[in-house]
Amino acid sequence: VGVEWKMPPMTSDQMSKTLEDLGVQVKRCVEEADVEIAEMNRATPGSFILAKDSDFCIMQGVEYLPLEHLEISEKGIHARLITNNSMLHALRLGSYSRLPEVAILCGSDMTKNLPGFHSLVETALDLAGEDSPPARAGGPRVPPGVAAAFLAGLPDGTTLAAHPPVAEMLAASPDLARVFKAATAFYLPAPSGAP
Repeated sequence: VGVEWKMPPMTSDQMSKTLEDLGVQVKRCVEEADVEIAEMNRATPGSFILAKDSDFCIMQGVEYLPLEHLEISEKGIHARLITNNSMLHALRLGSYSRLPEVAILCGSDMTKNLPGFHSLVETALDLAGEDSPPARAGGPRVPPGVAAAFLAGLPDGTTLAAHPPVAEMLAASPDLARVFKAATAFYLPAPSGAP
């Protein structure tokens, strides 16, 4: 306890080989694997994603076991299962459509290097001045509960993109609007027939 554990070299290769020998399908991805992993999870009833990536907390229809909550002992294996319903309950949100908006406000891999993202979050949450979250690479660190409370306070039917200050920023920056749209779509299943 208190000591950071690093995976030994070749562990991933050995794990893949062992799983393949046991008849478990193993896929390797050249780029970002989140979407492909989520699609496999959705297509395989009873499967779970064991990883250390909070994007899976938001991706629609996946069942996620955070690696940091996996406990293996002589008494057995214990893990925390995170689903969209458990996230909605924990954040007190009524609709799945709000979860990708929470992720956008909290920051993600897609938004971390986006010029203007920090300003979008501060504008959306009206966090200028003393209430501004601490700066970090890629923008502010907004706790999910703060983002969810803000979204819950928007008028019924108002999306984050339609919130007037955010809508103005998105209209003024095509790059910001493109990434905002892509970040929202990232968490949804691919449409049927899409590659």
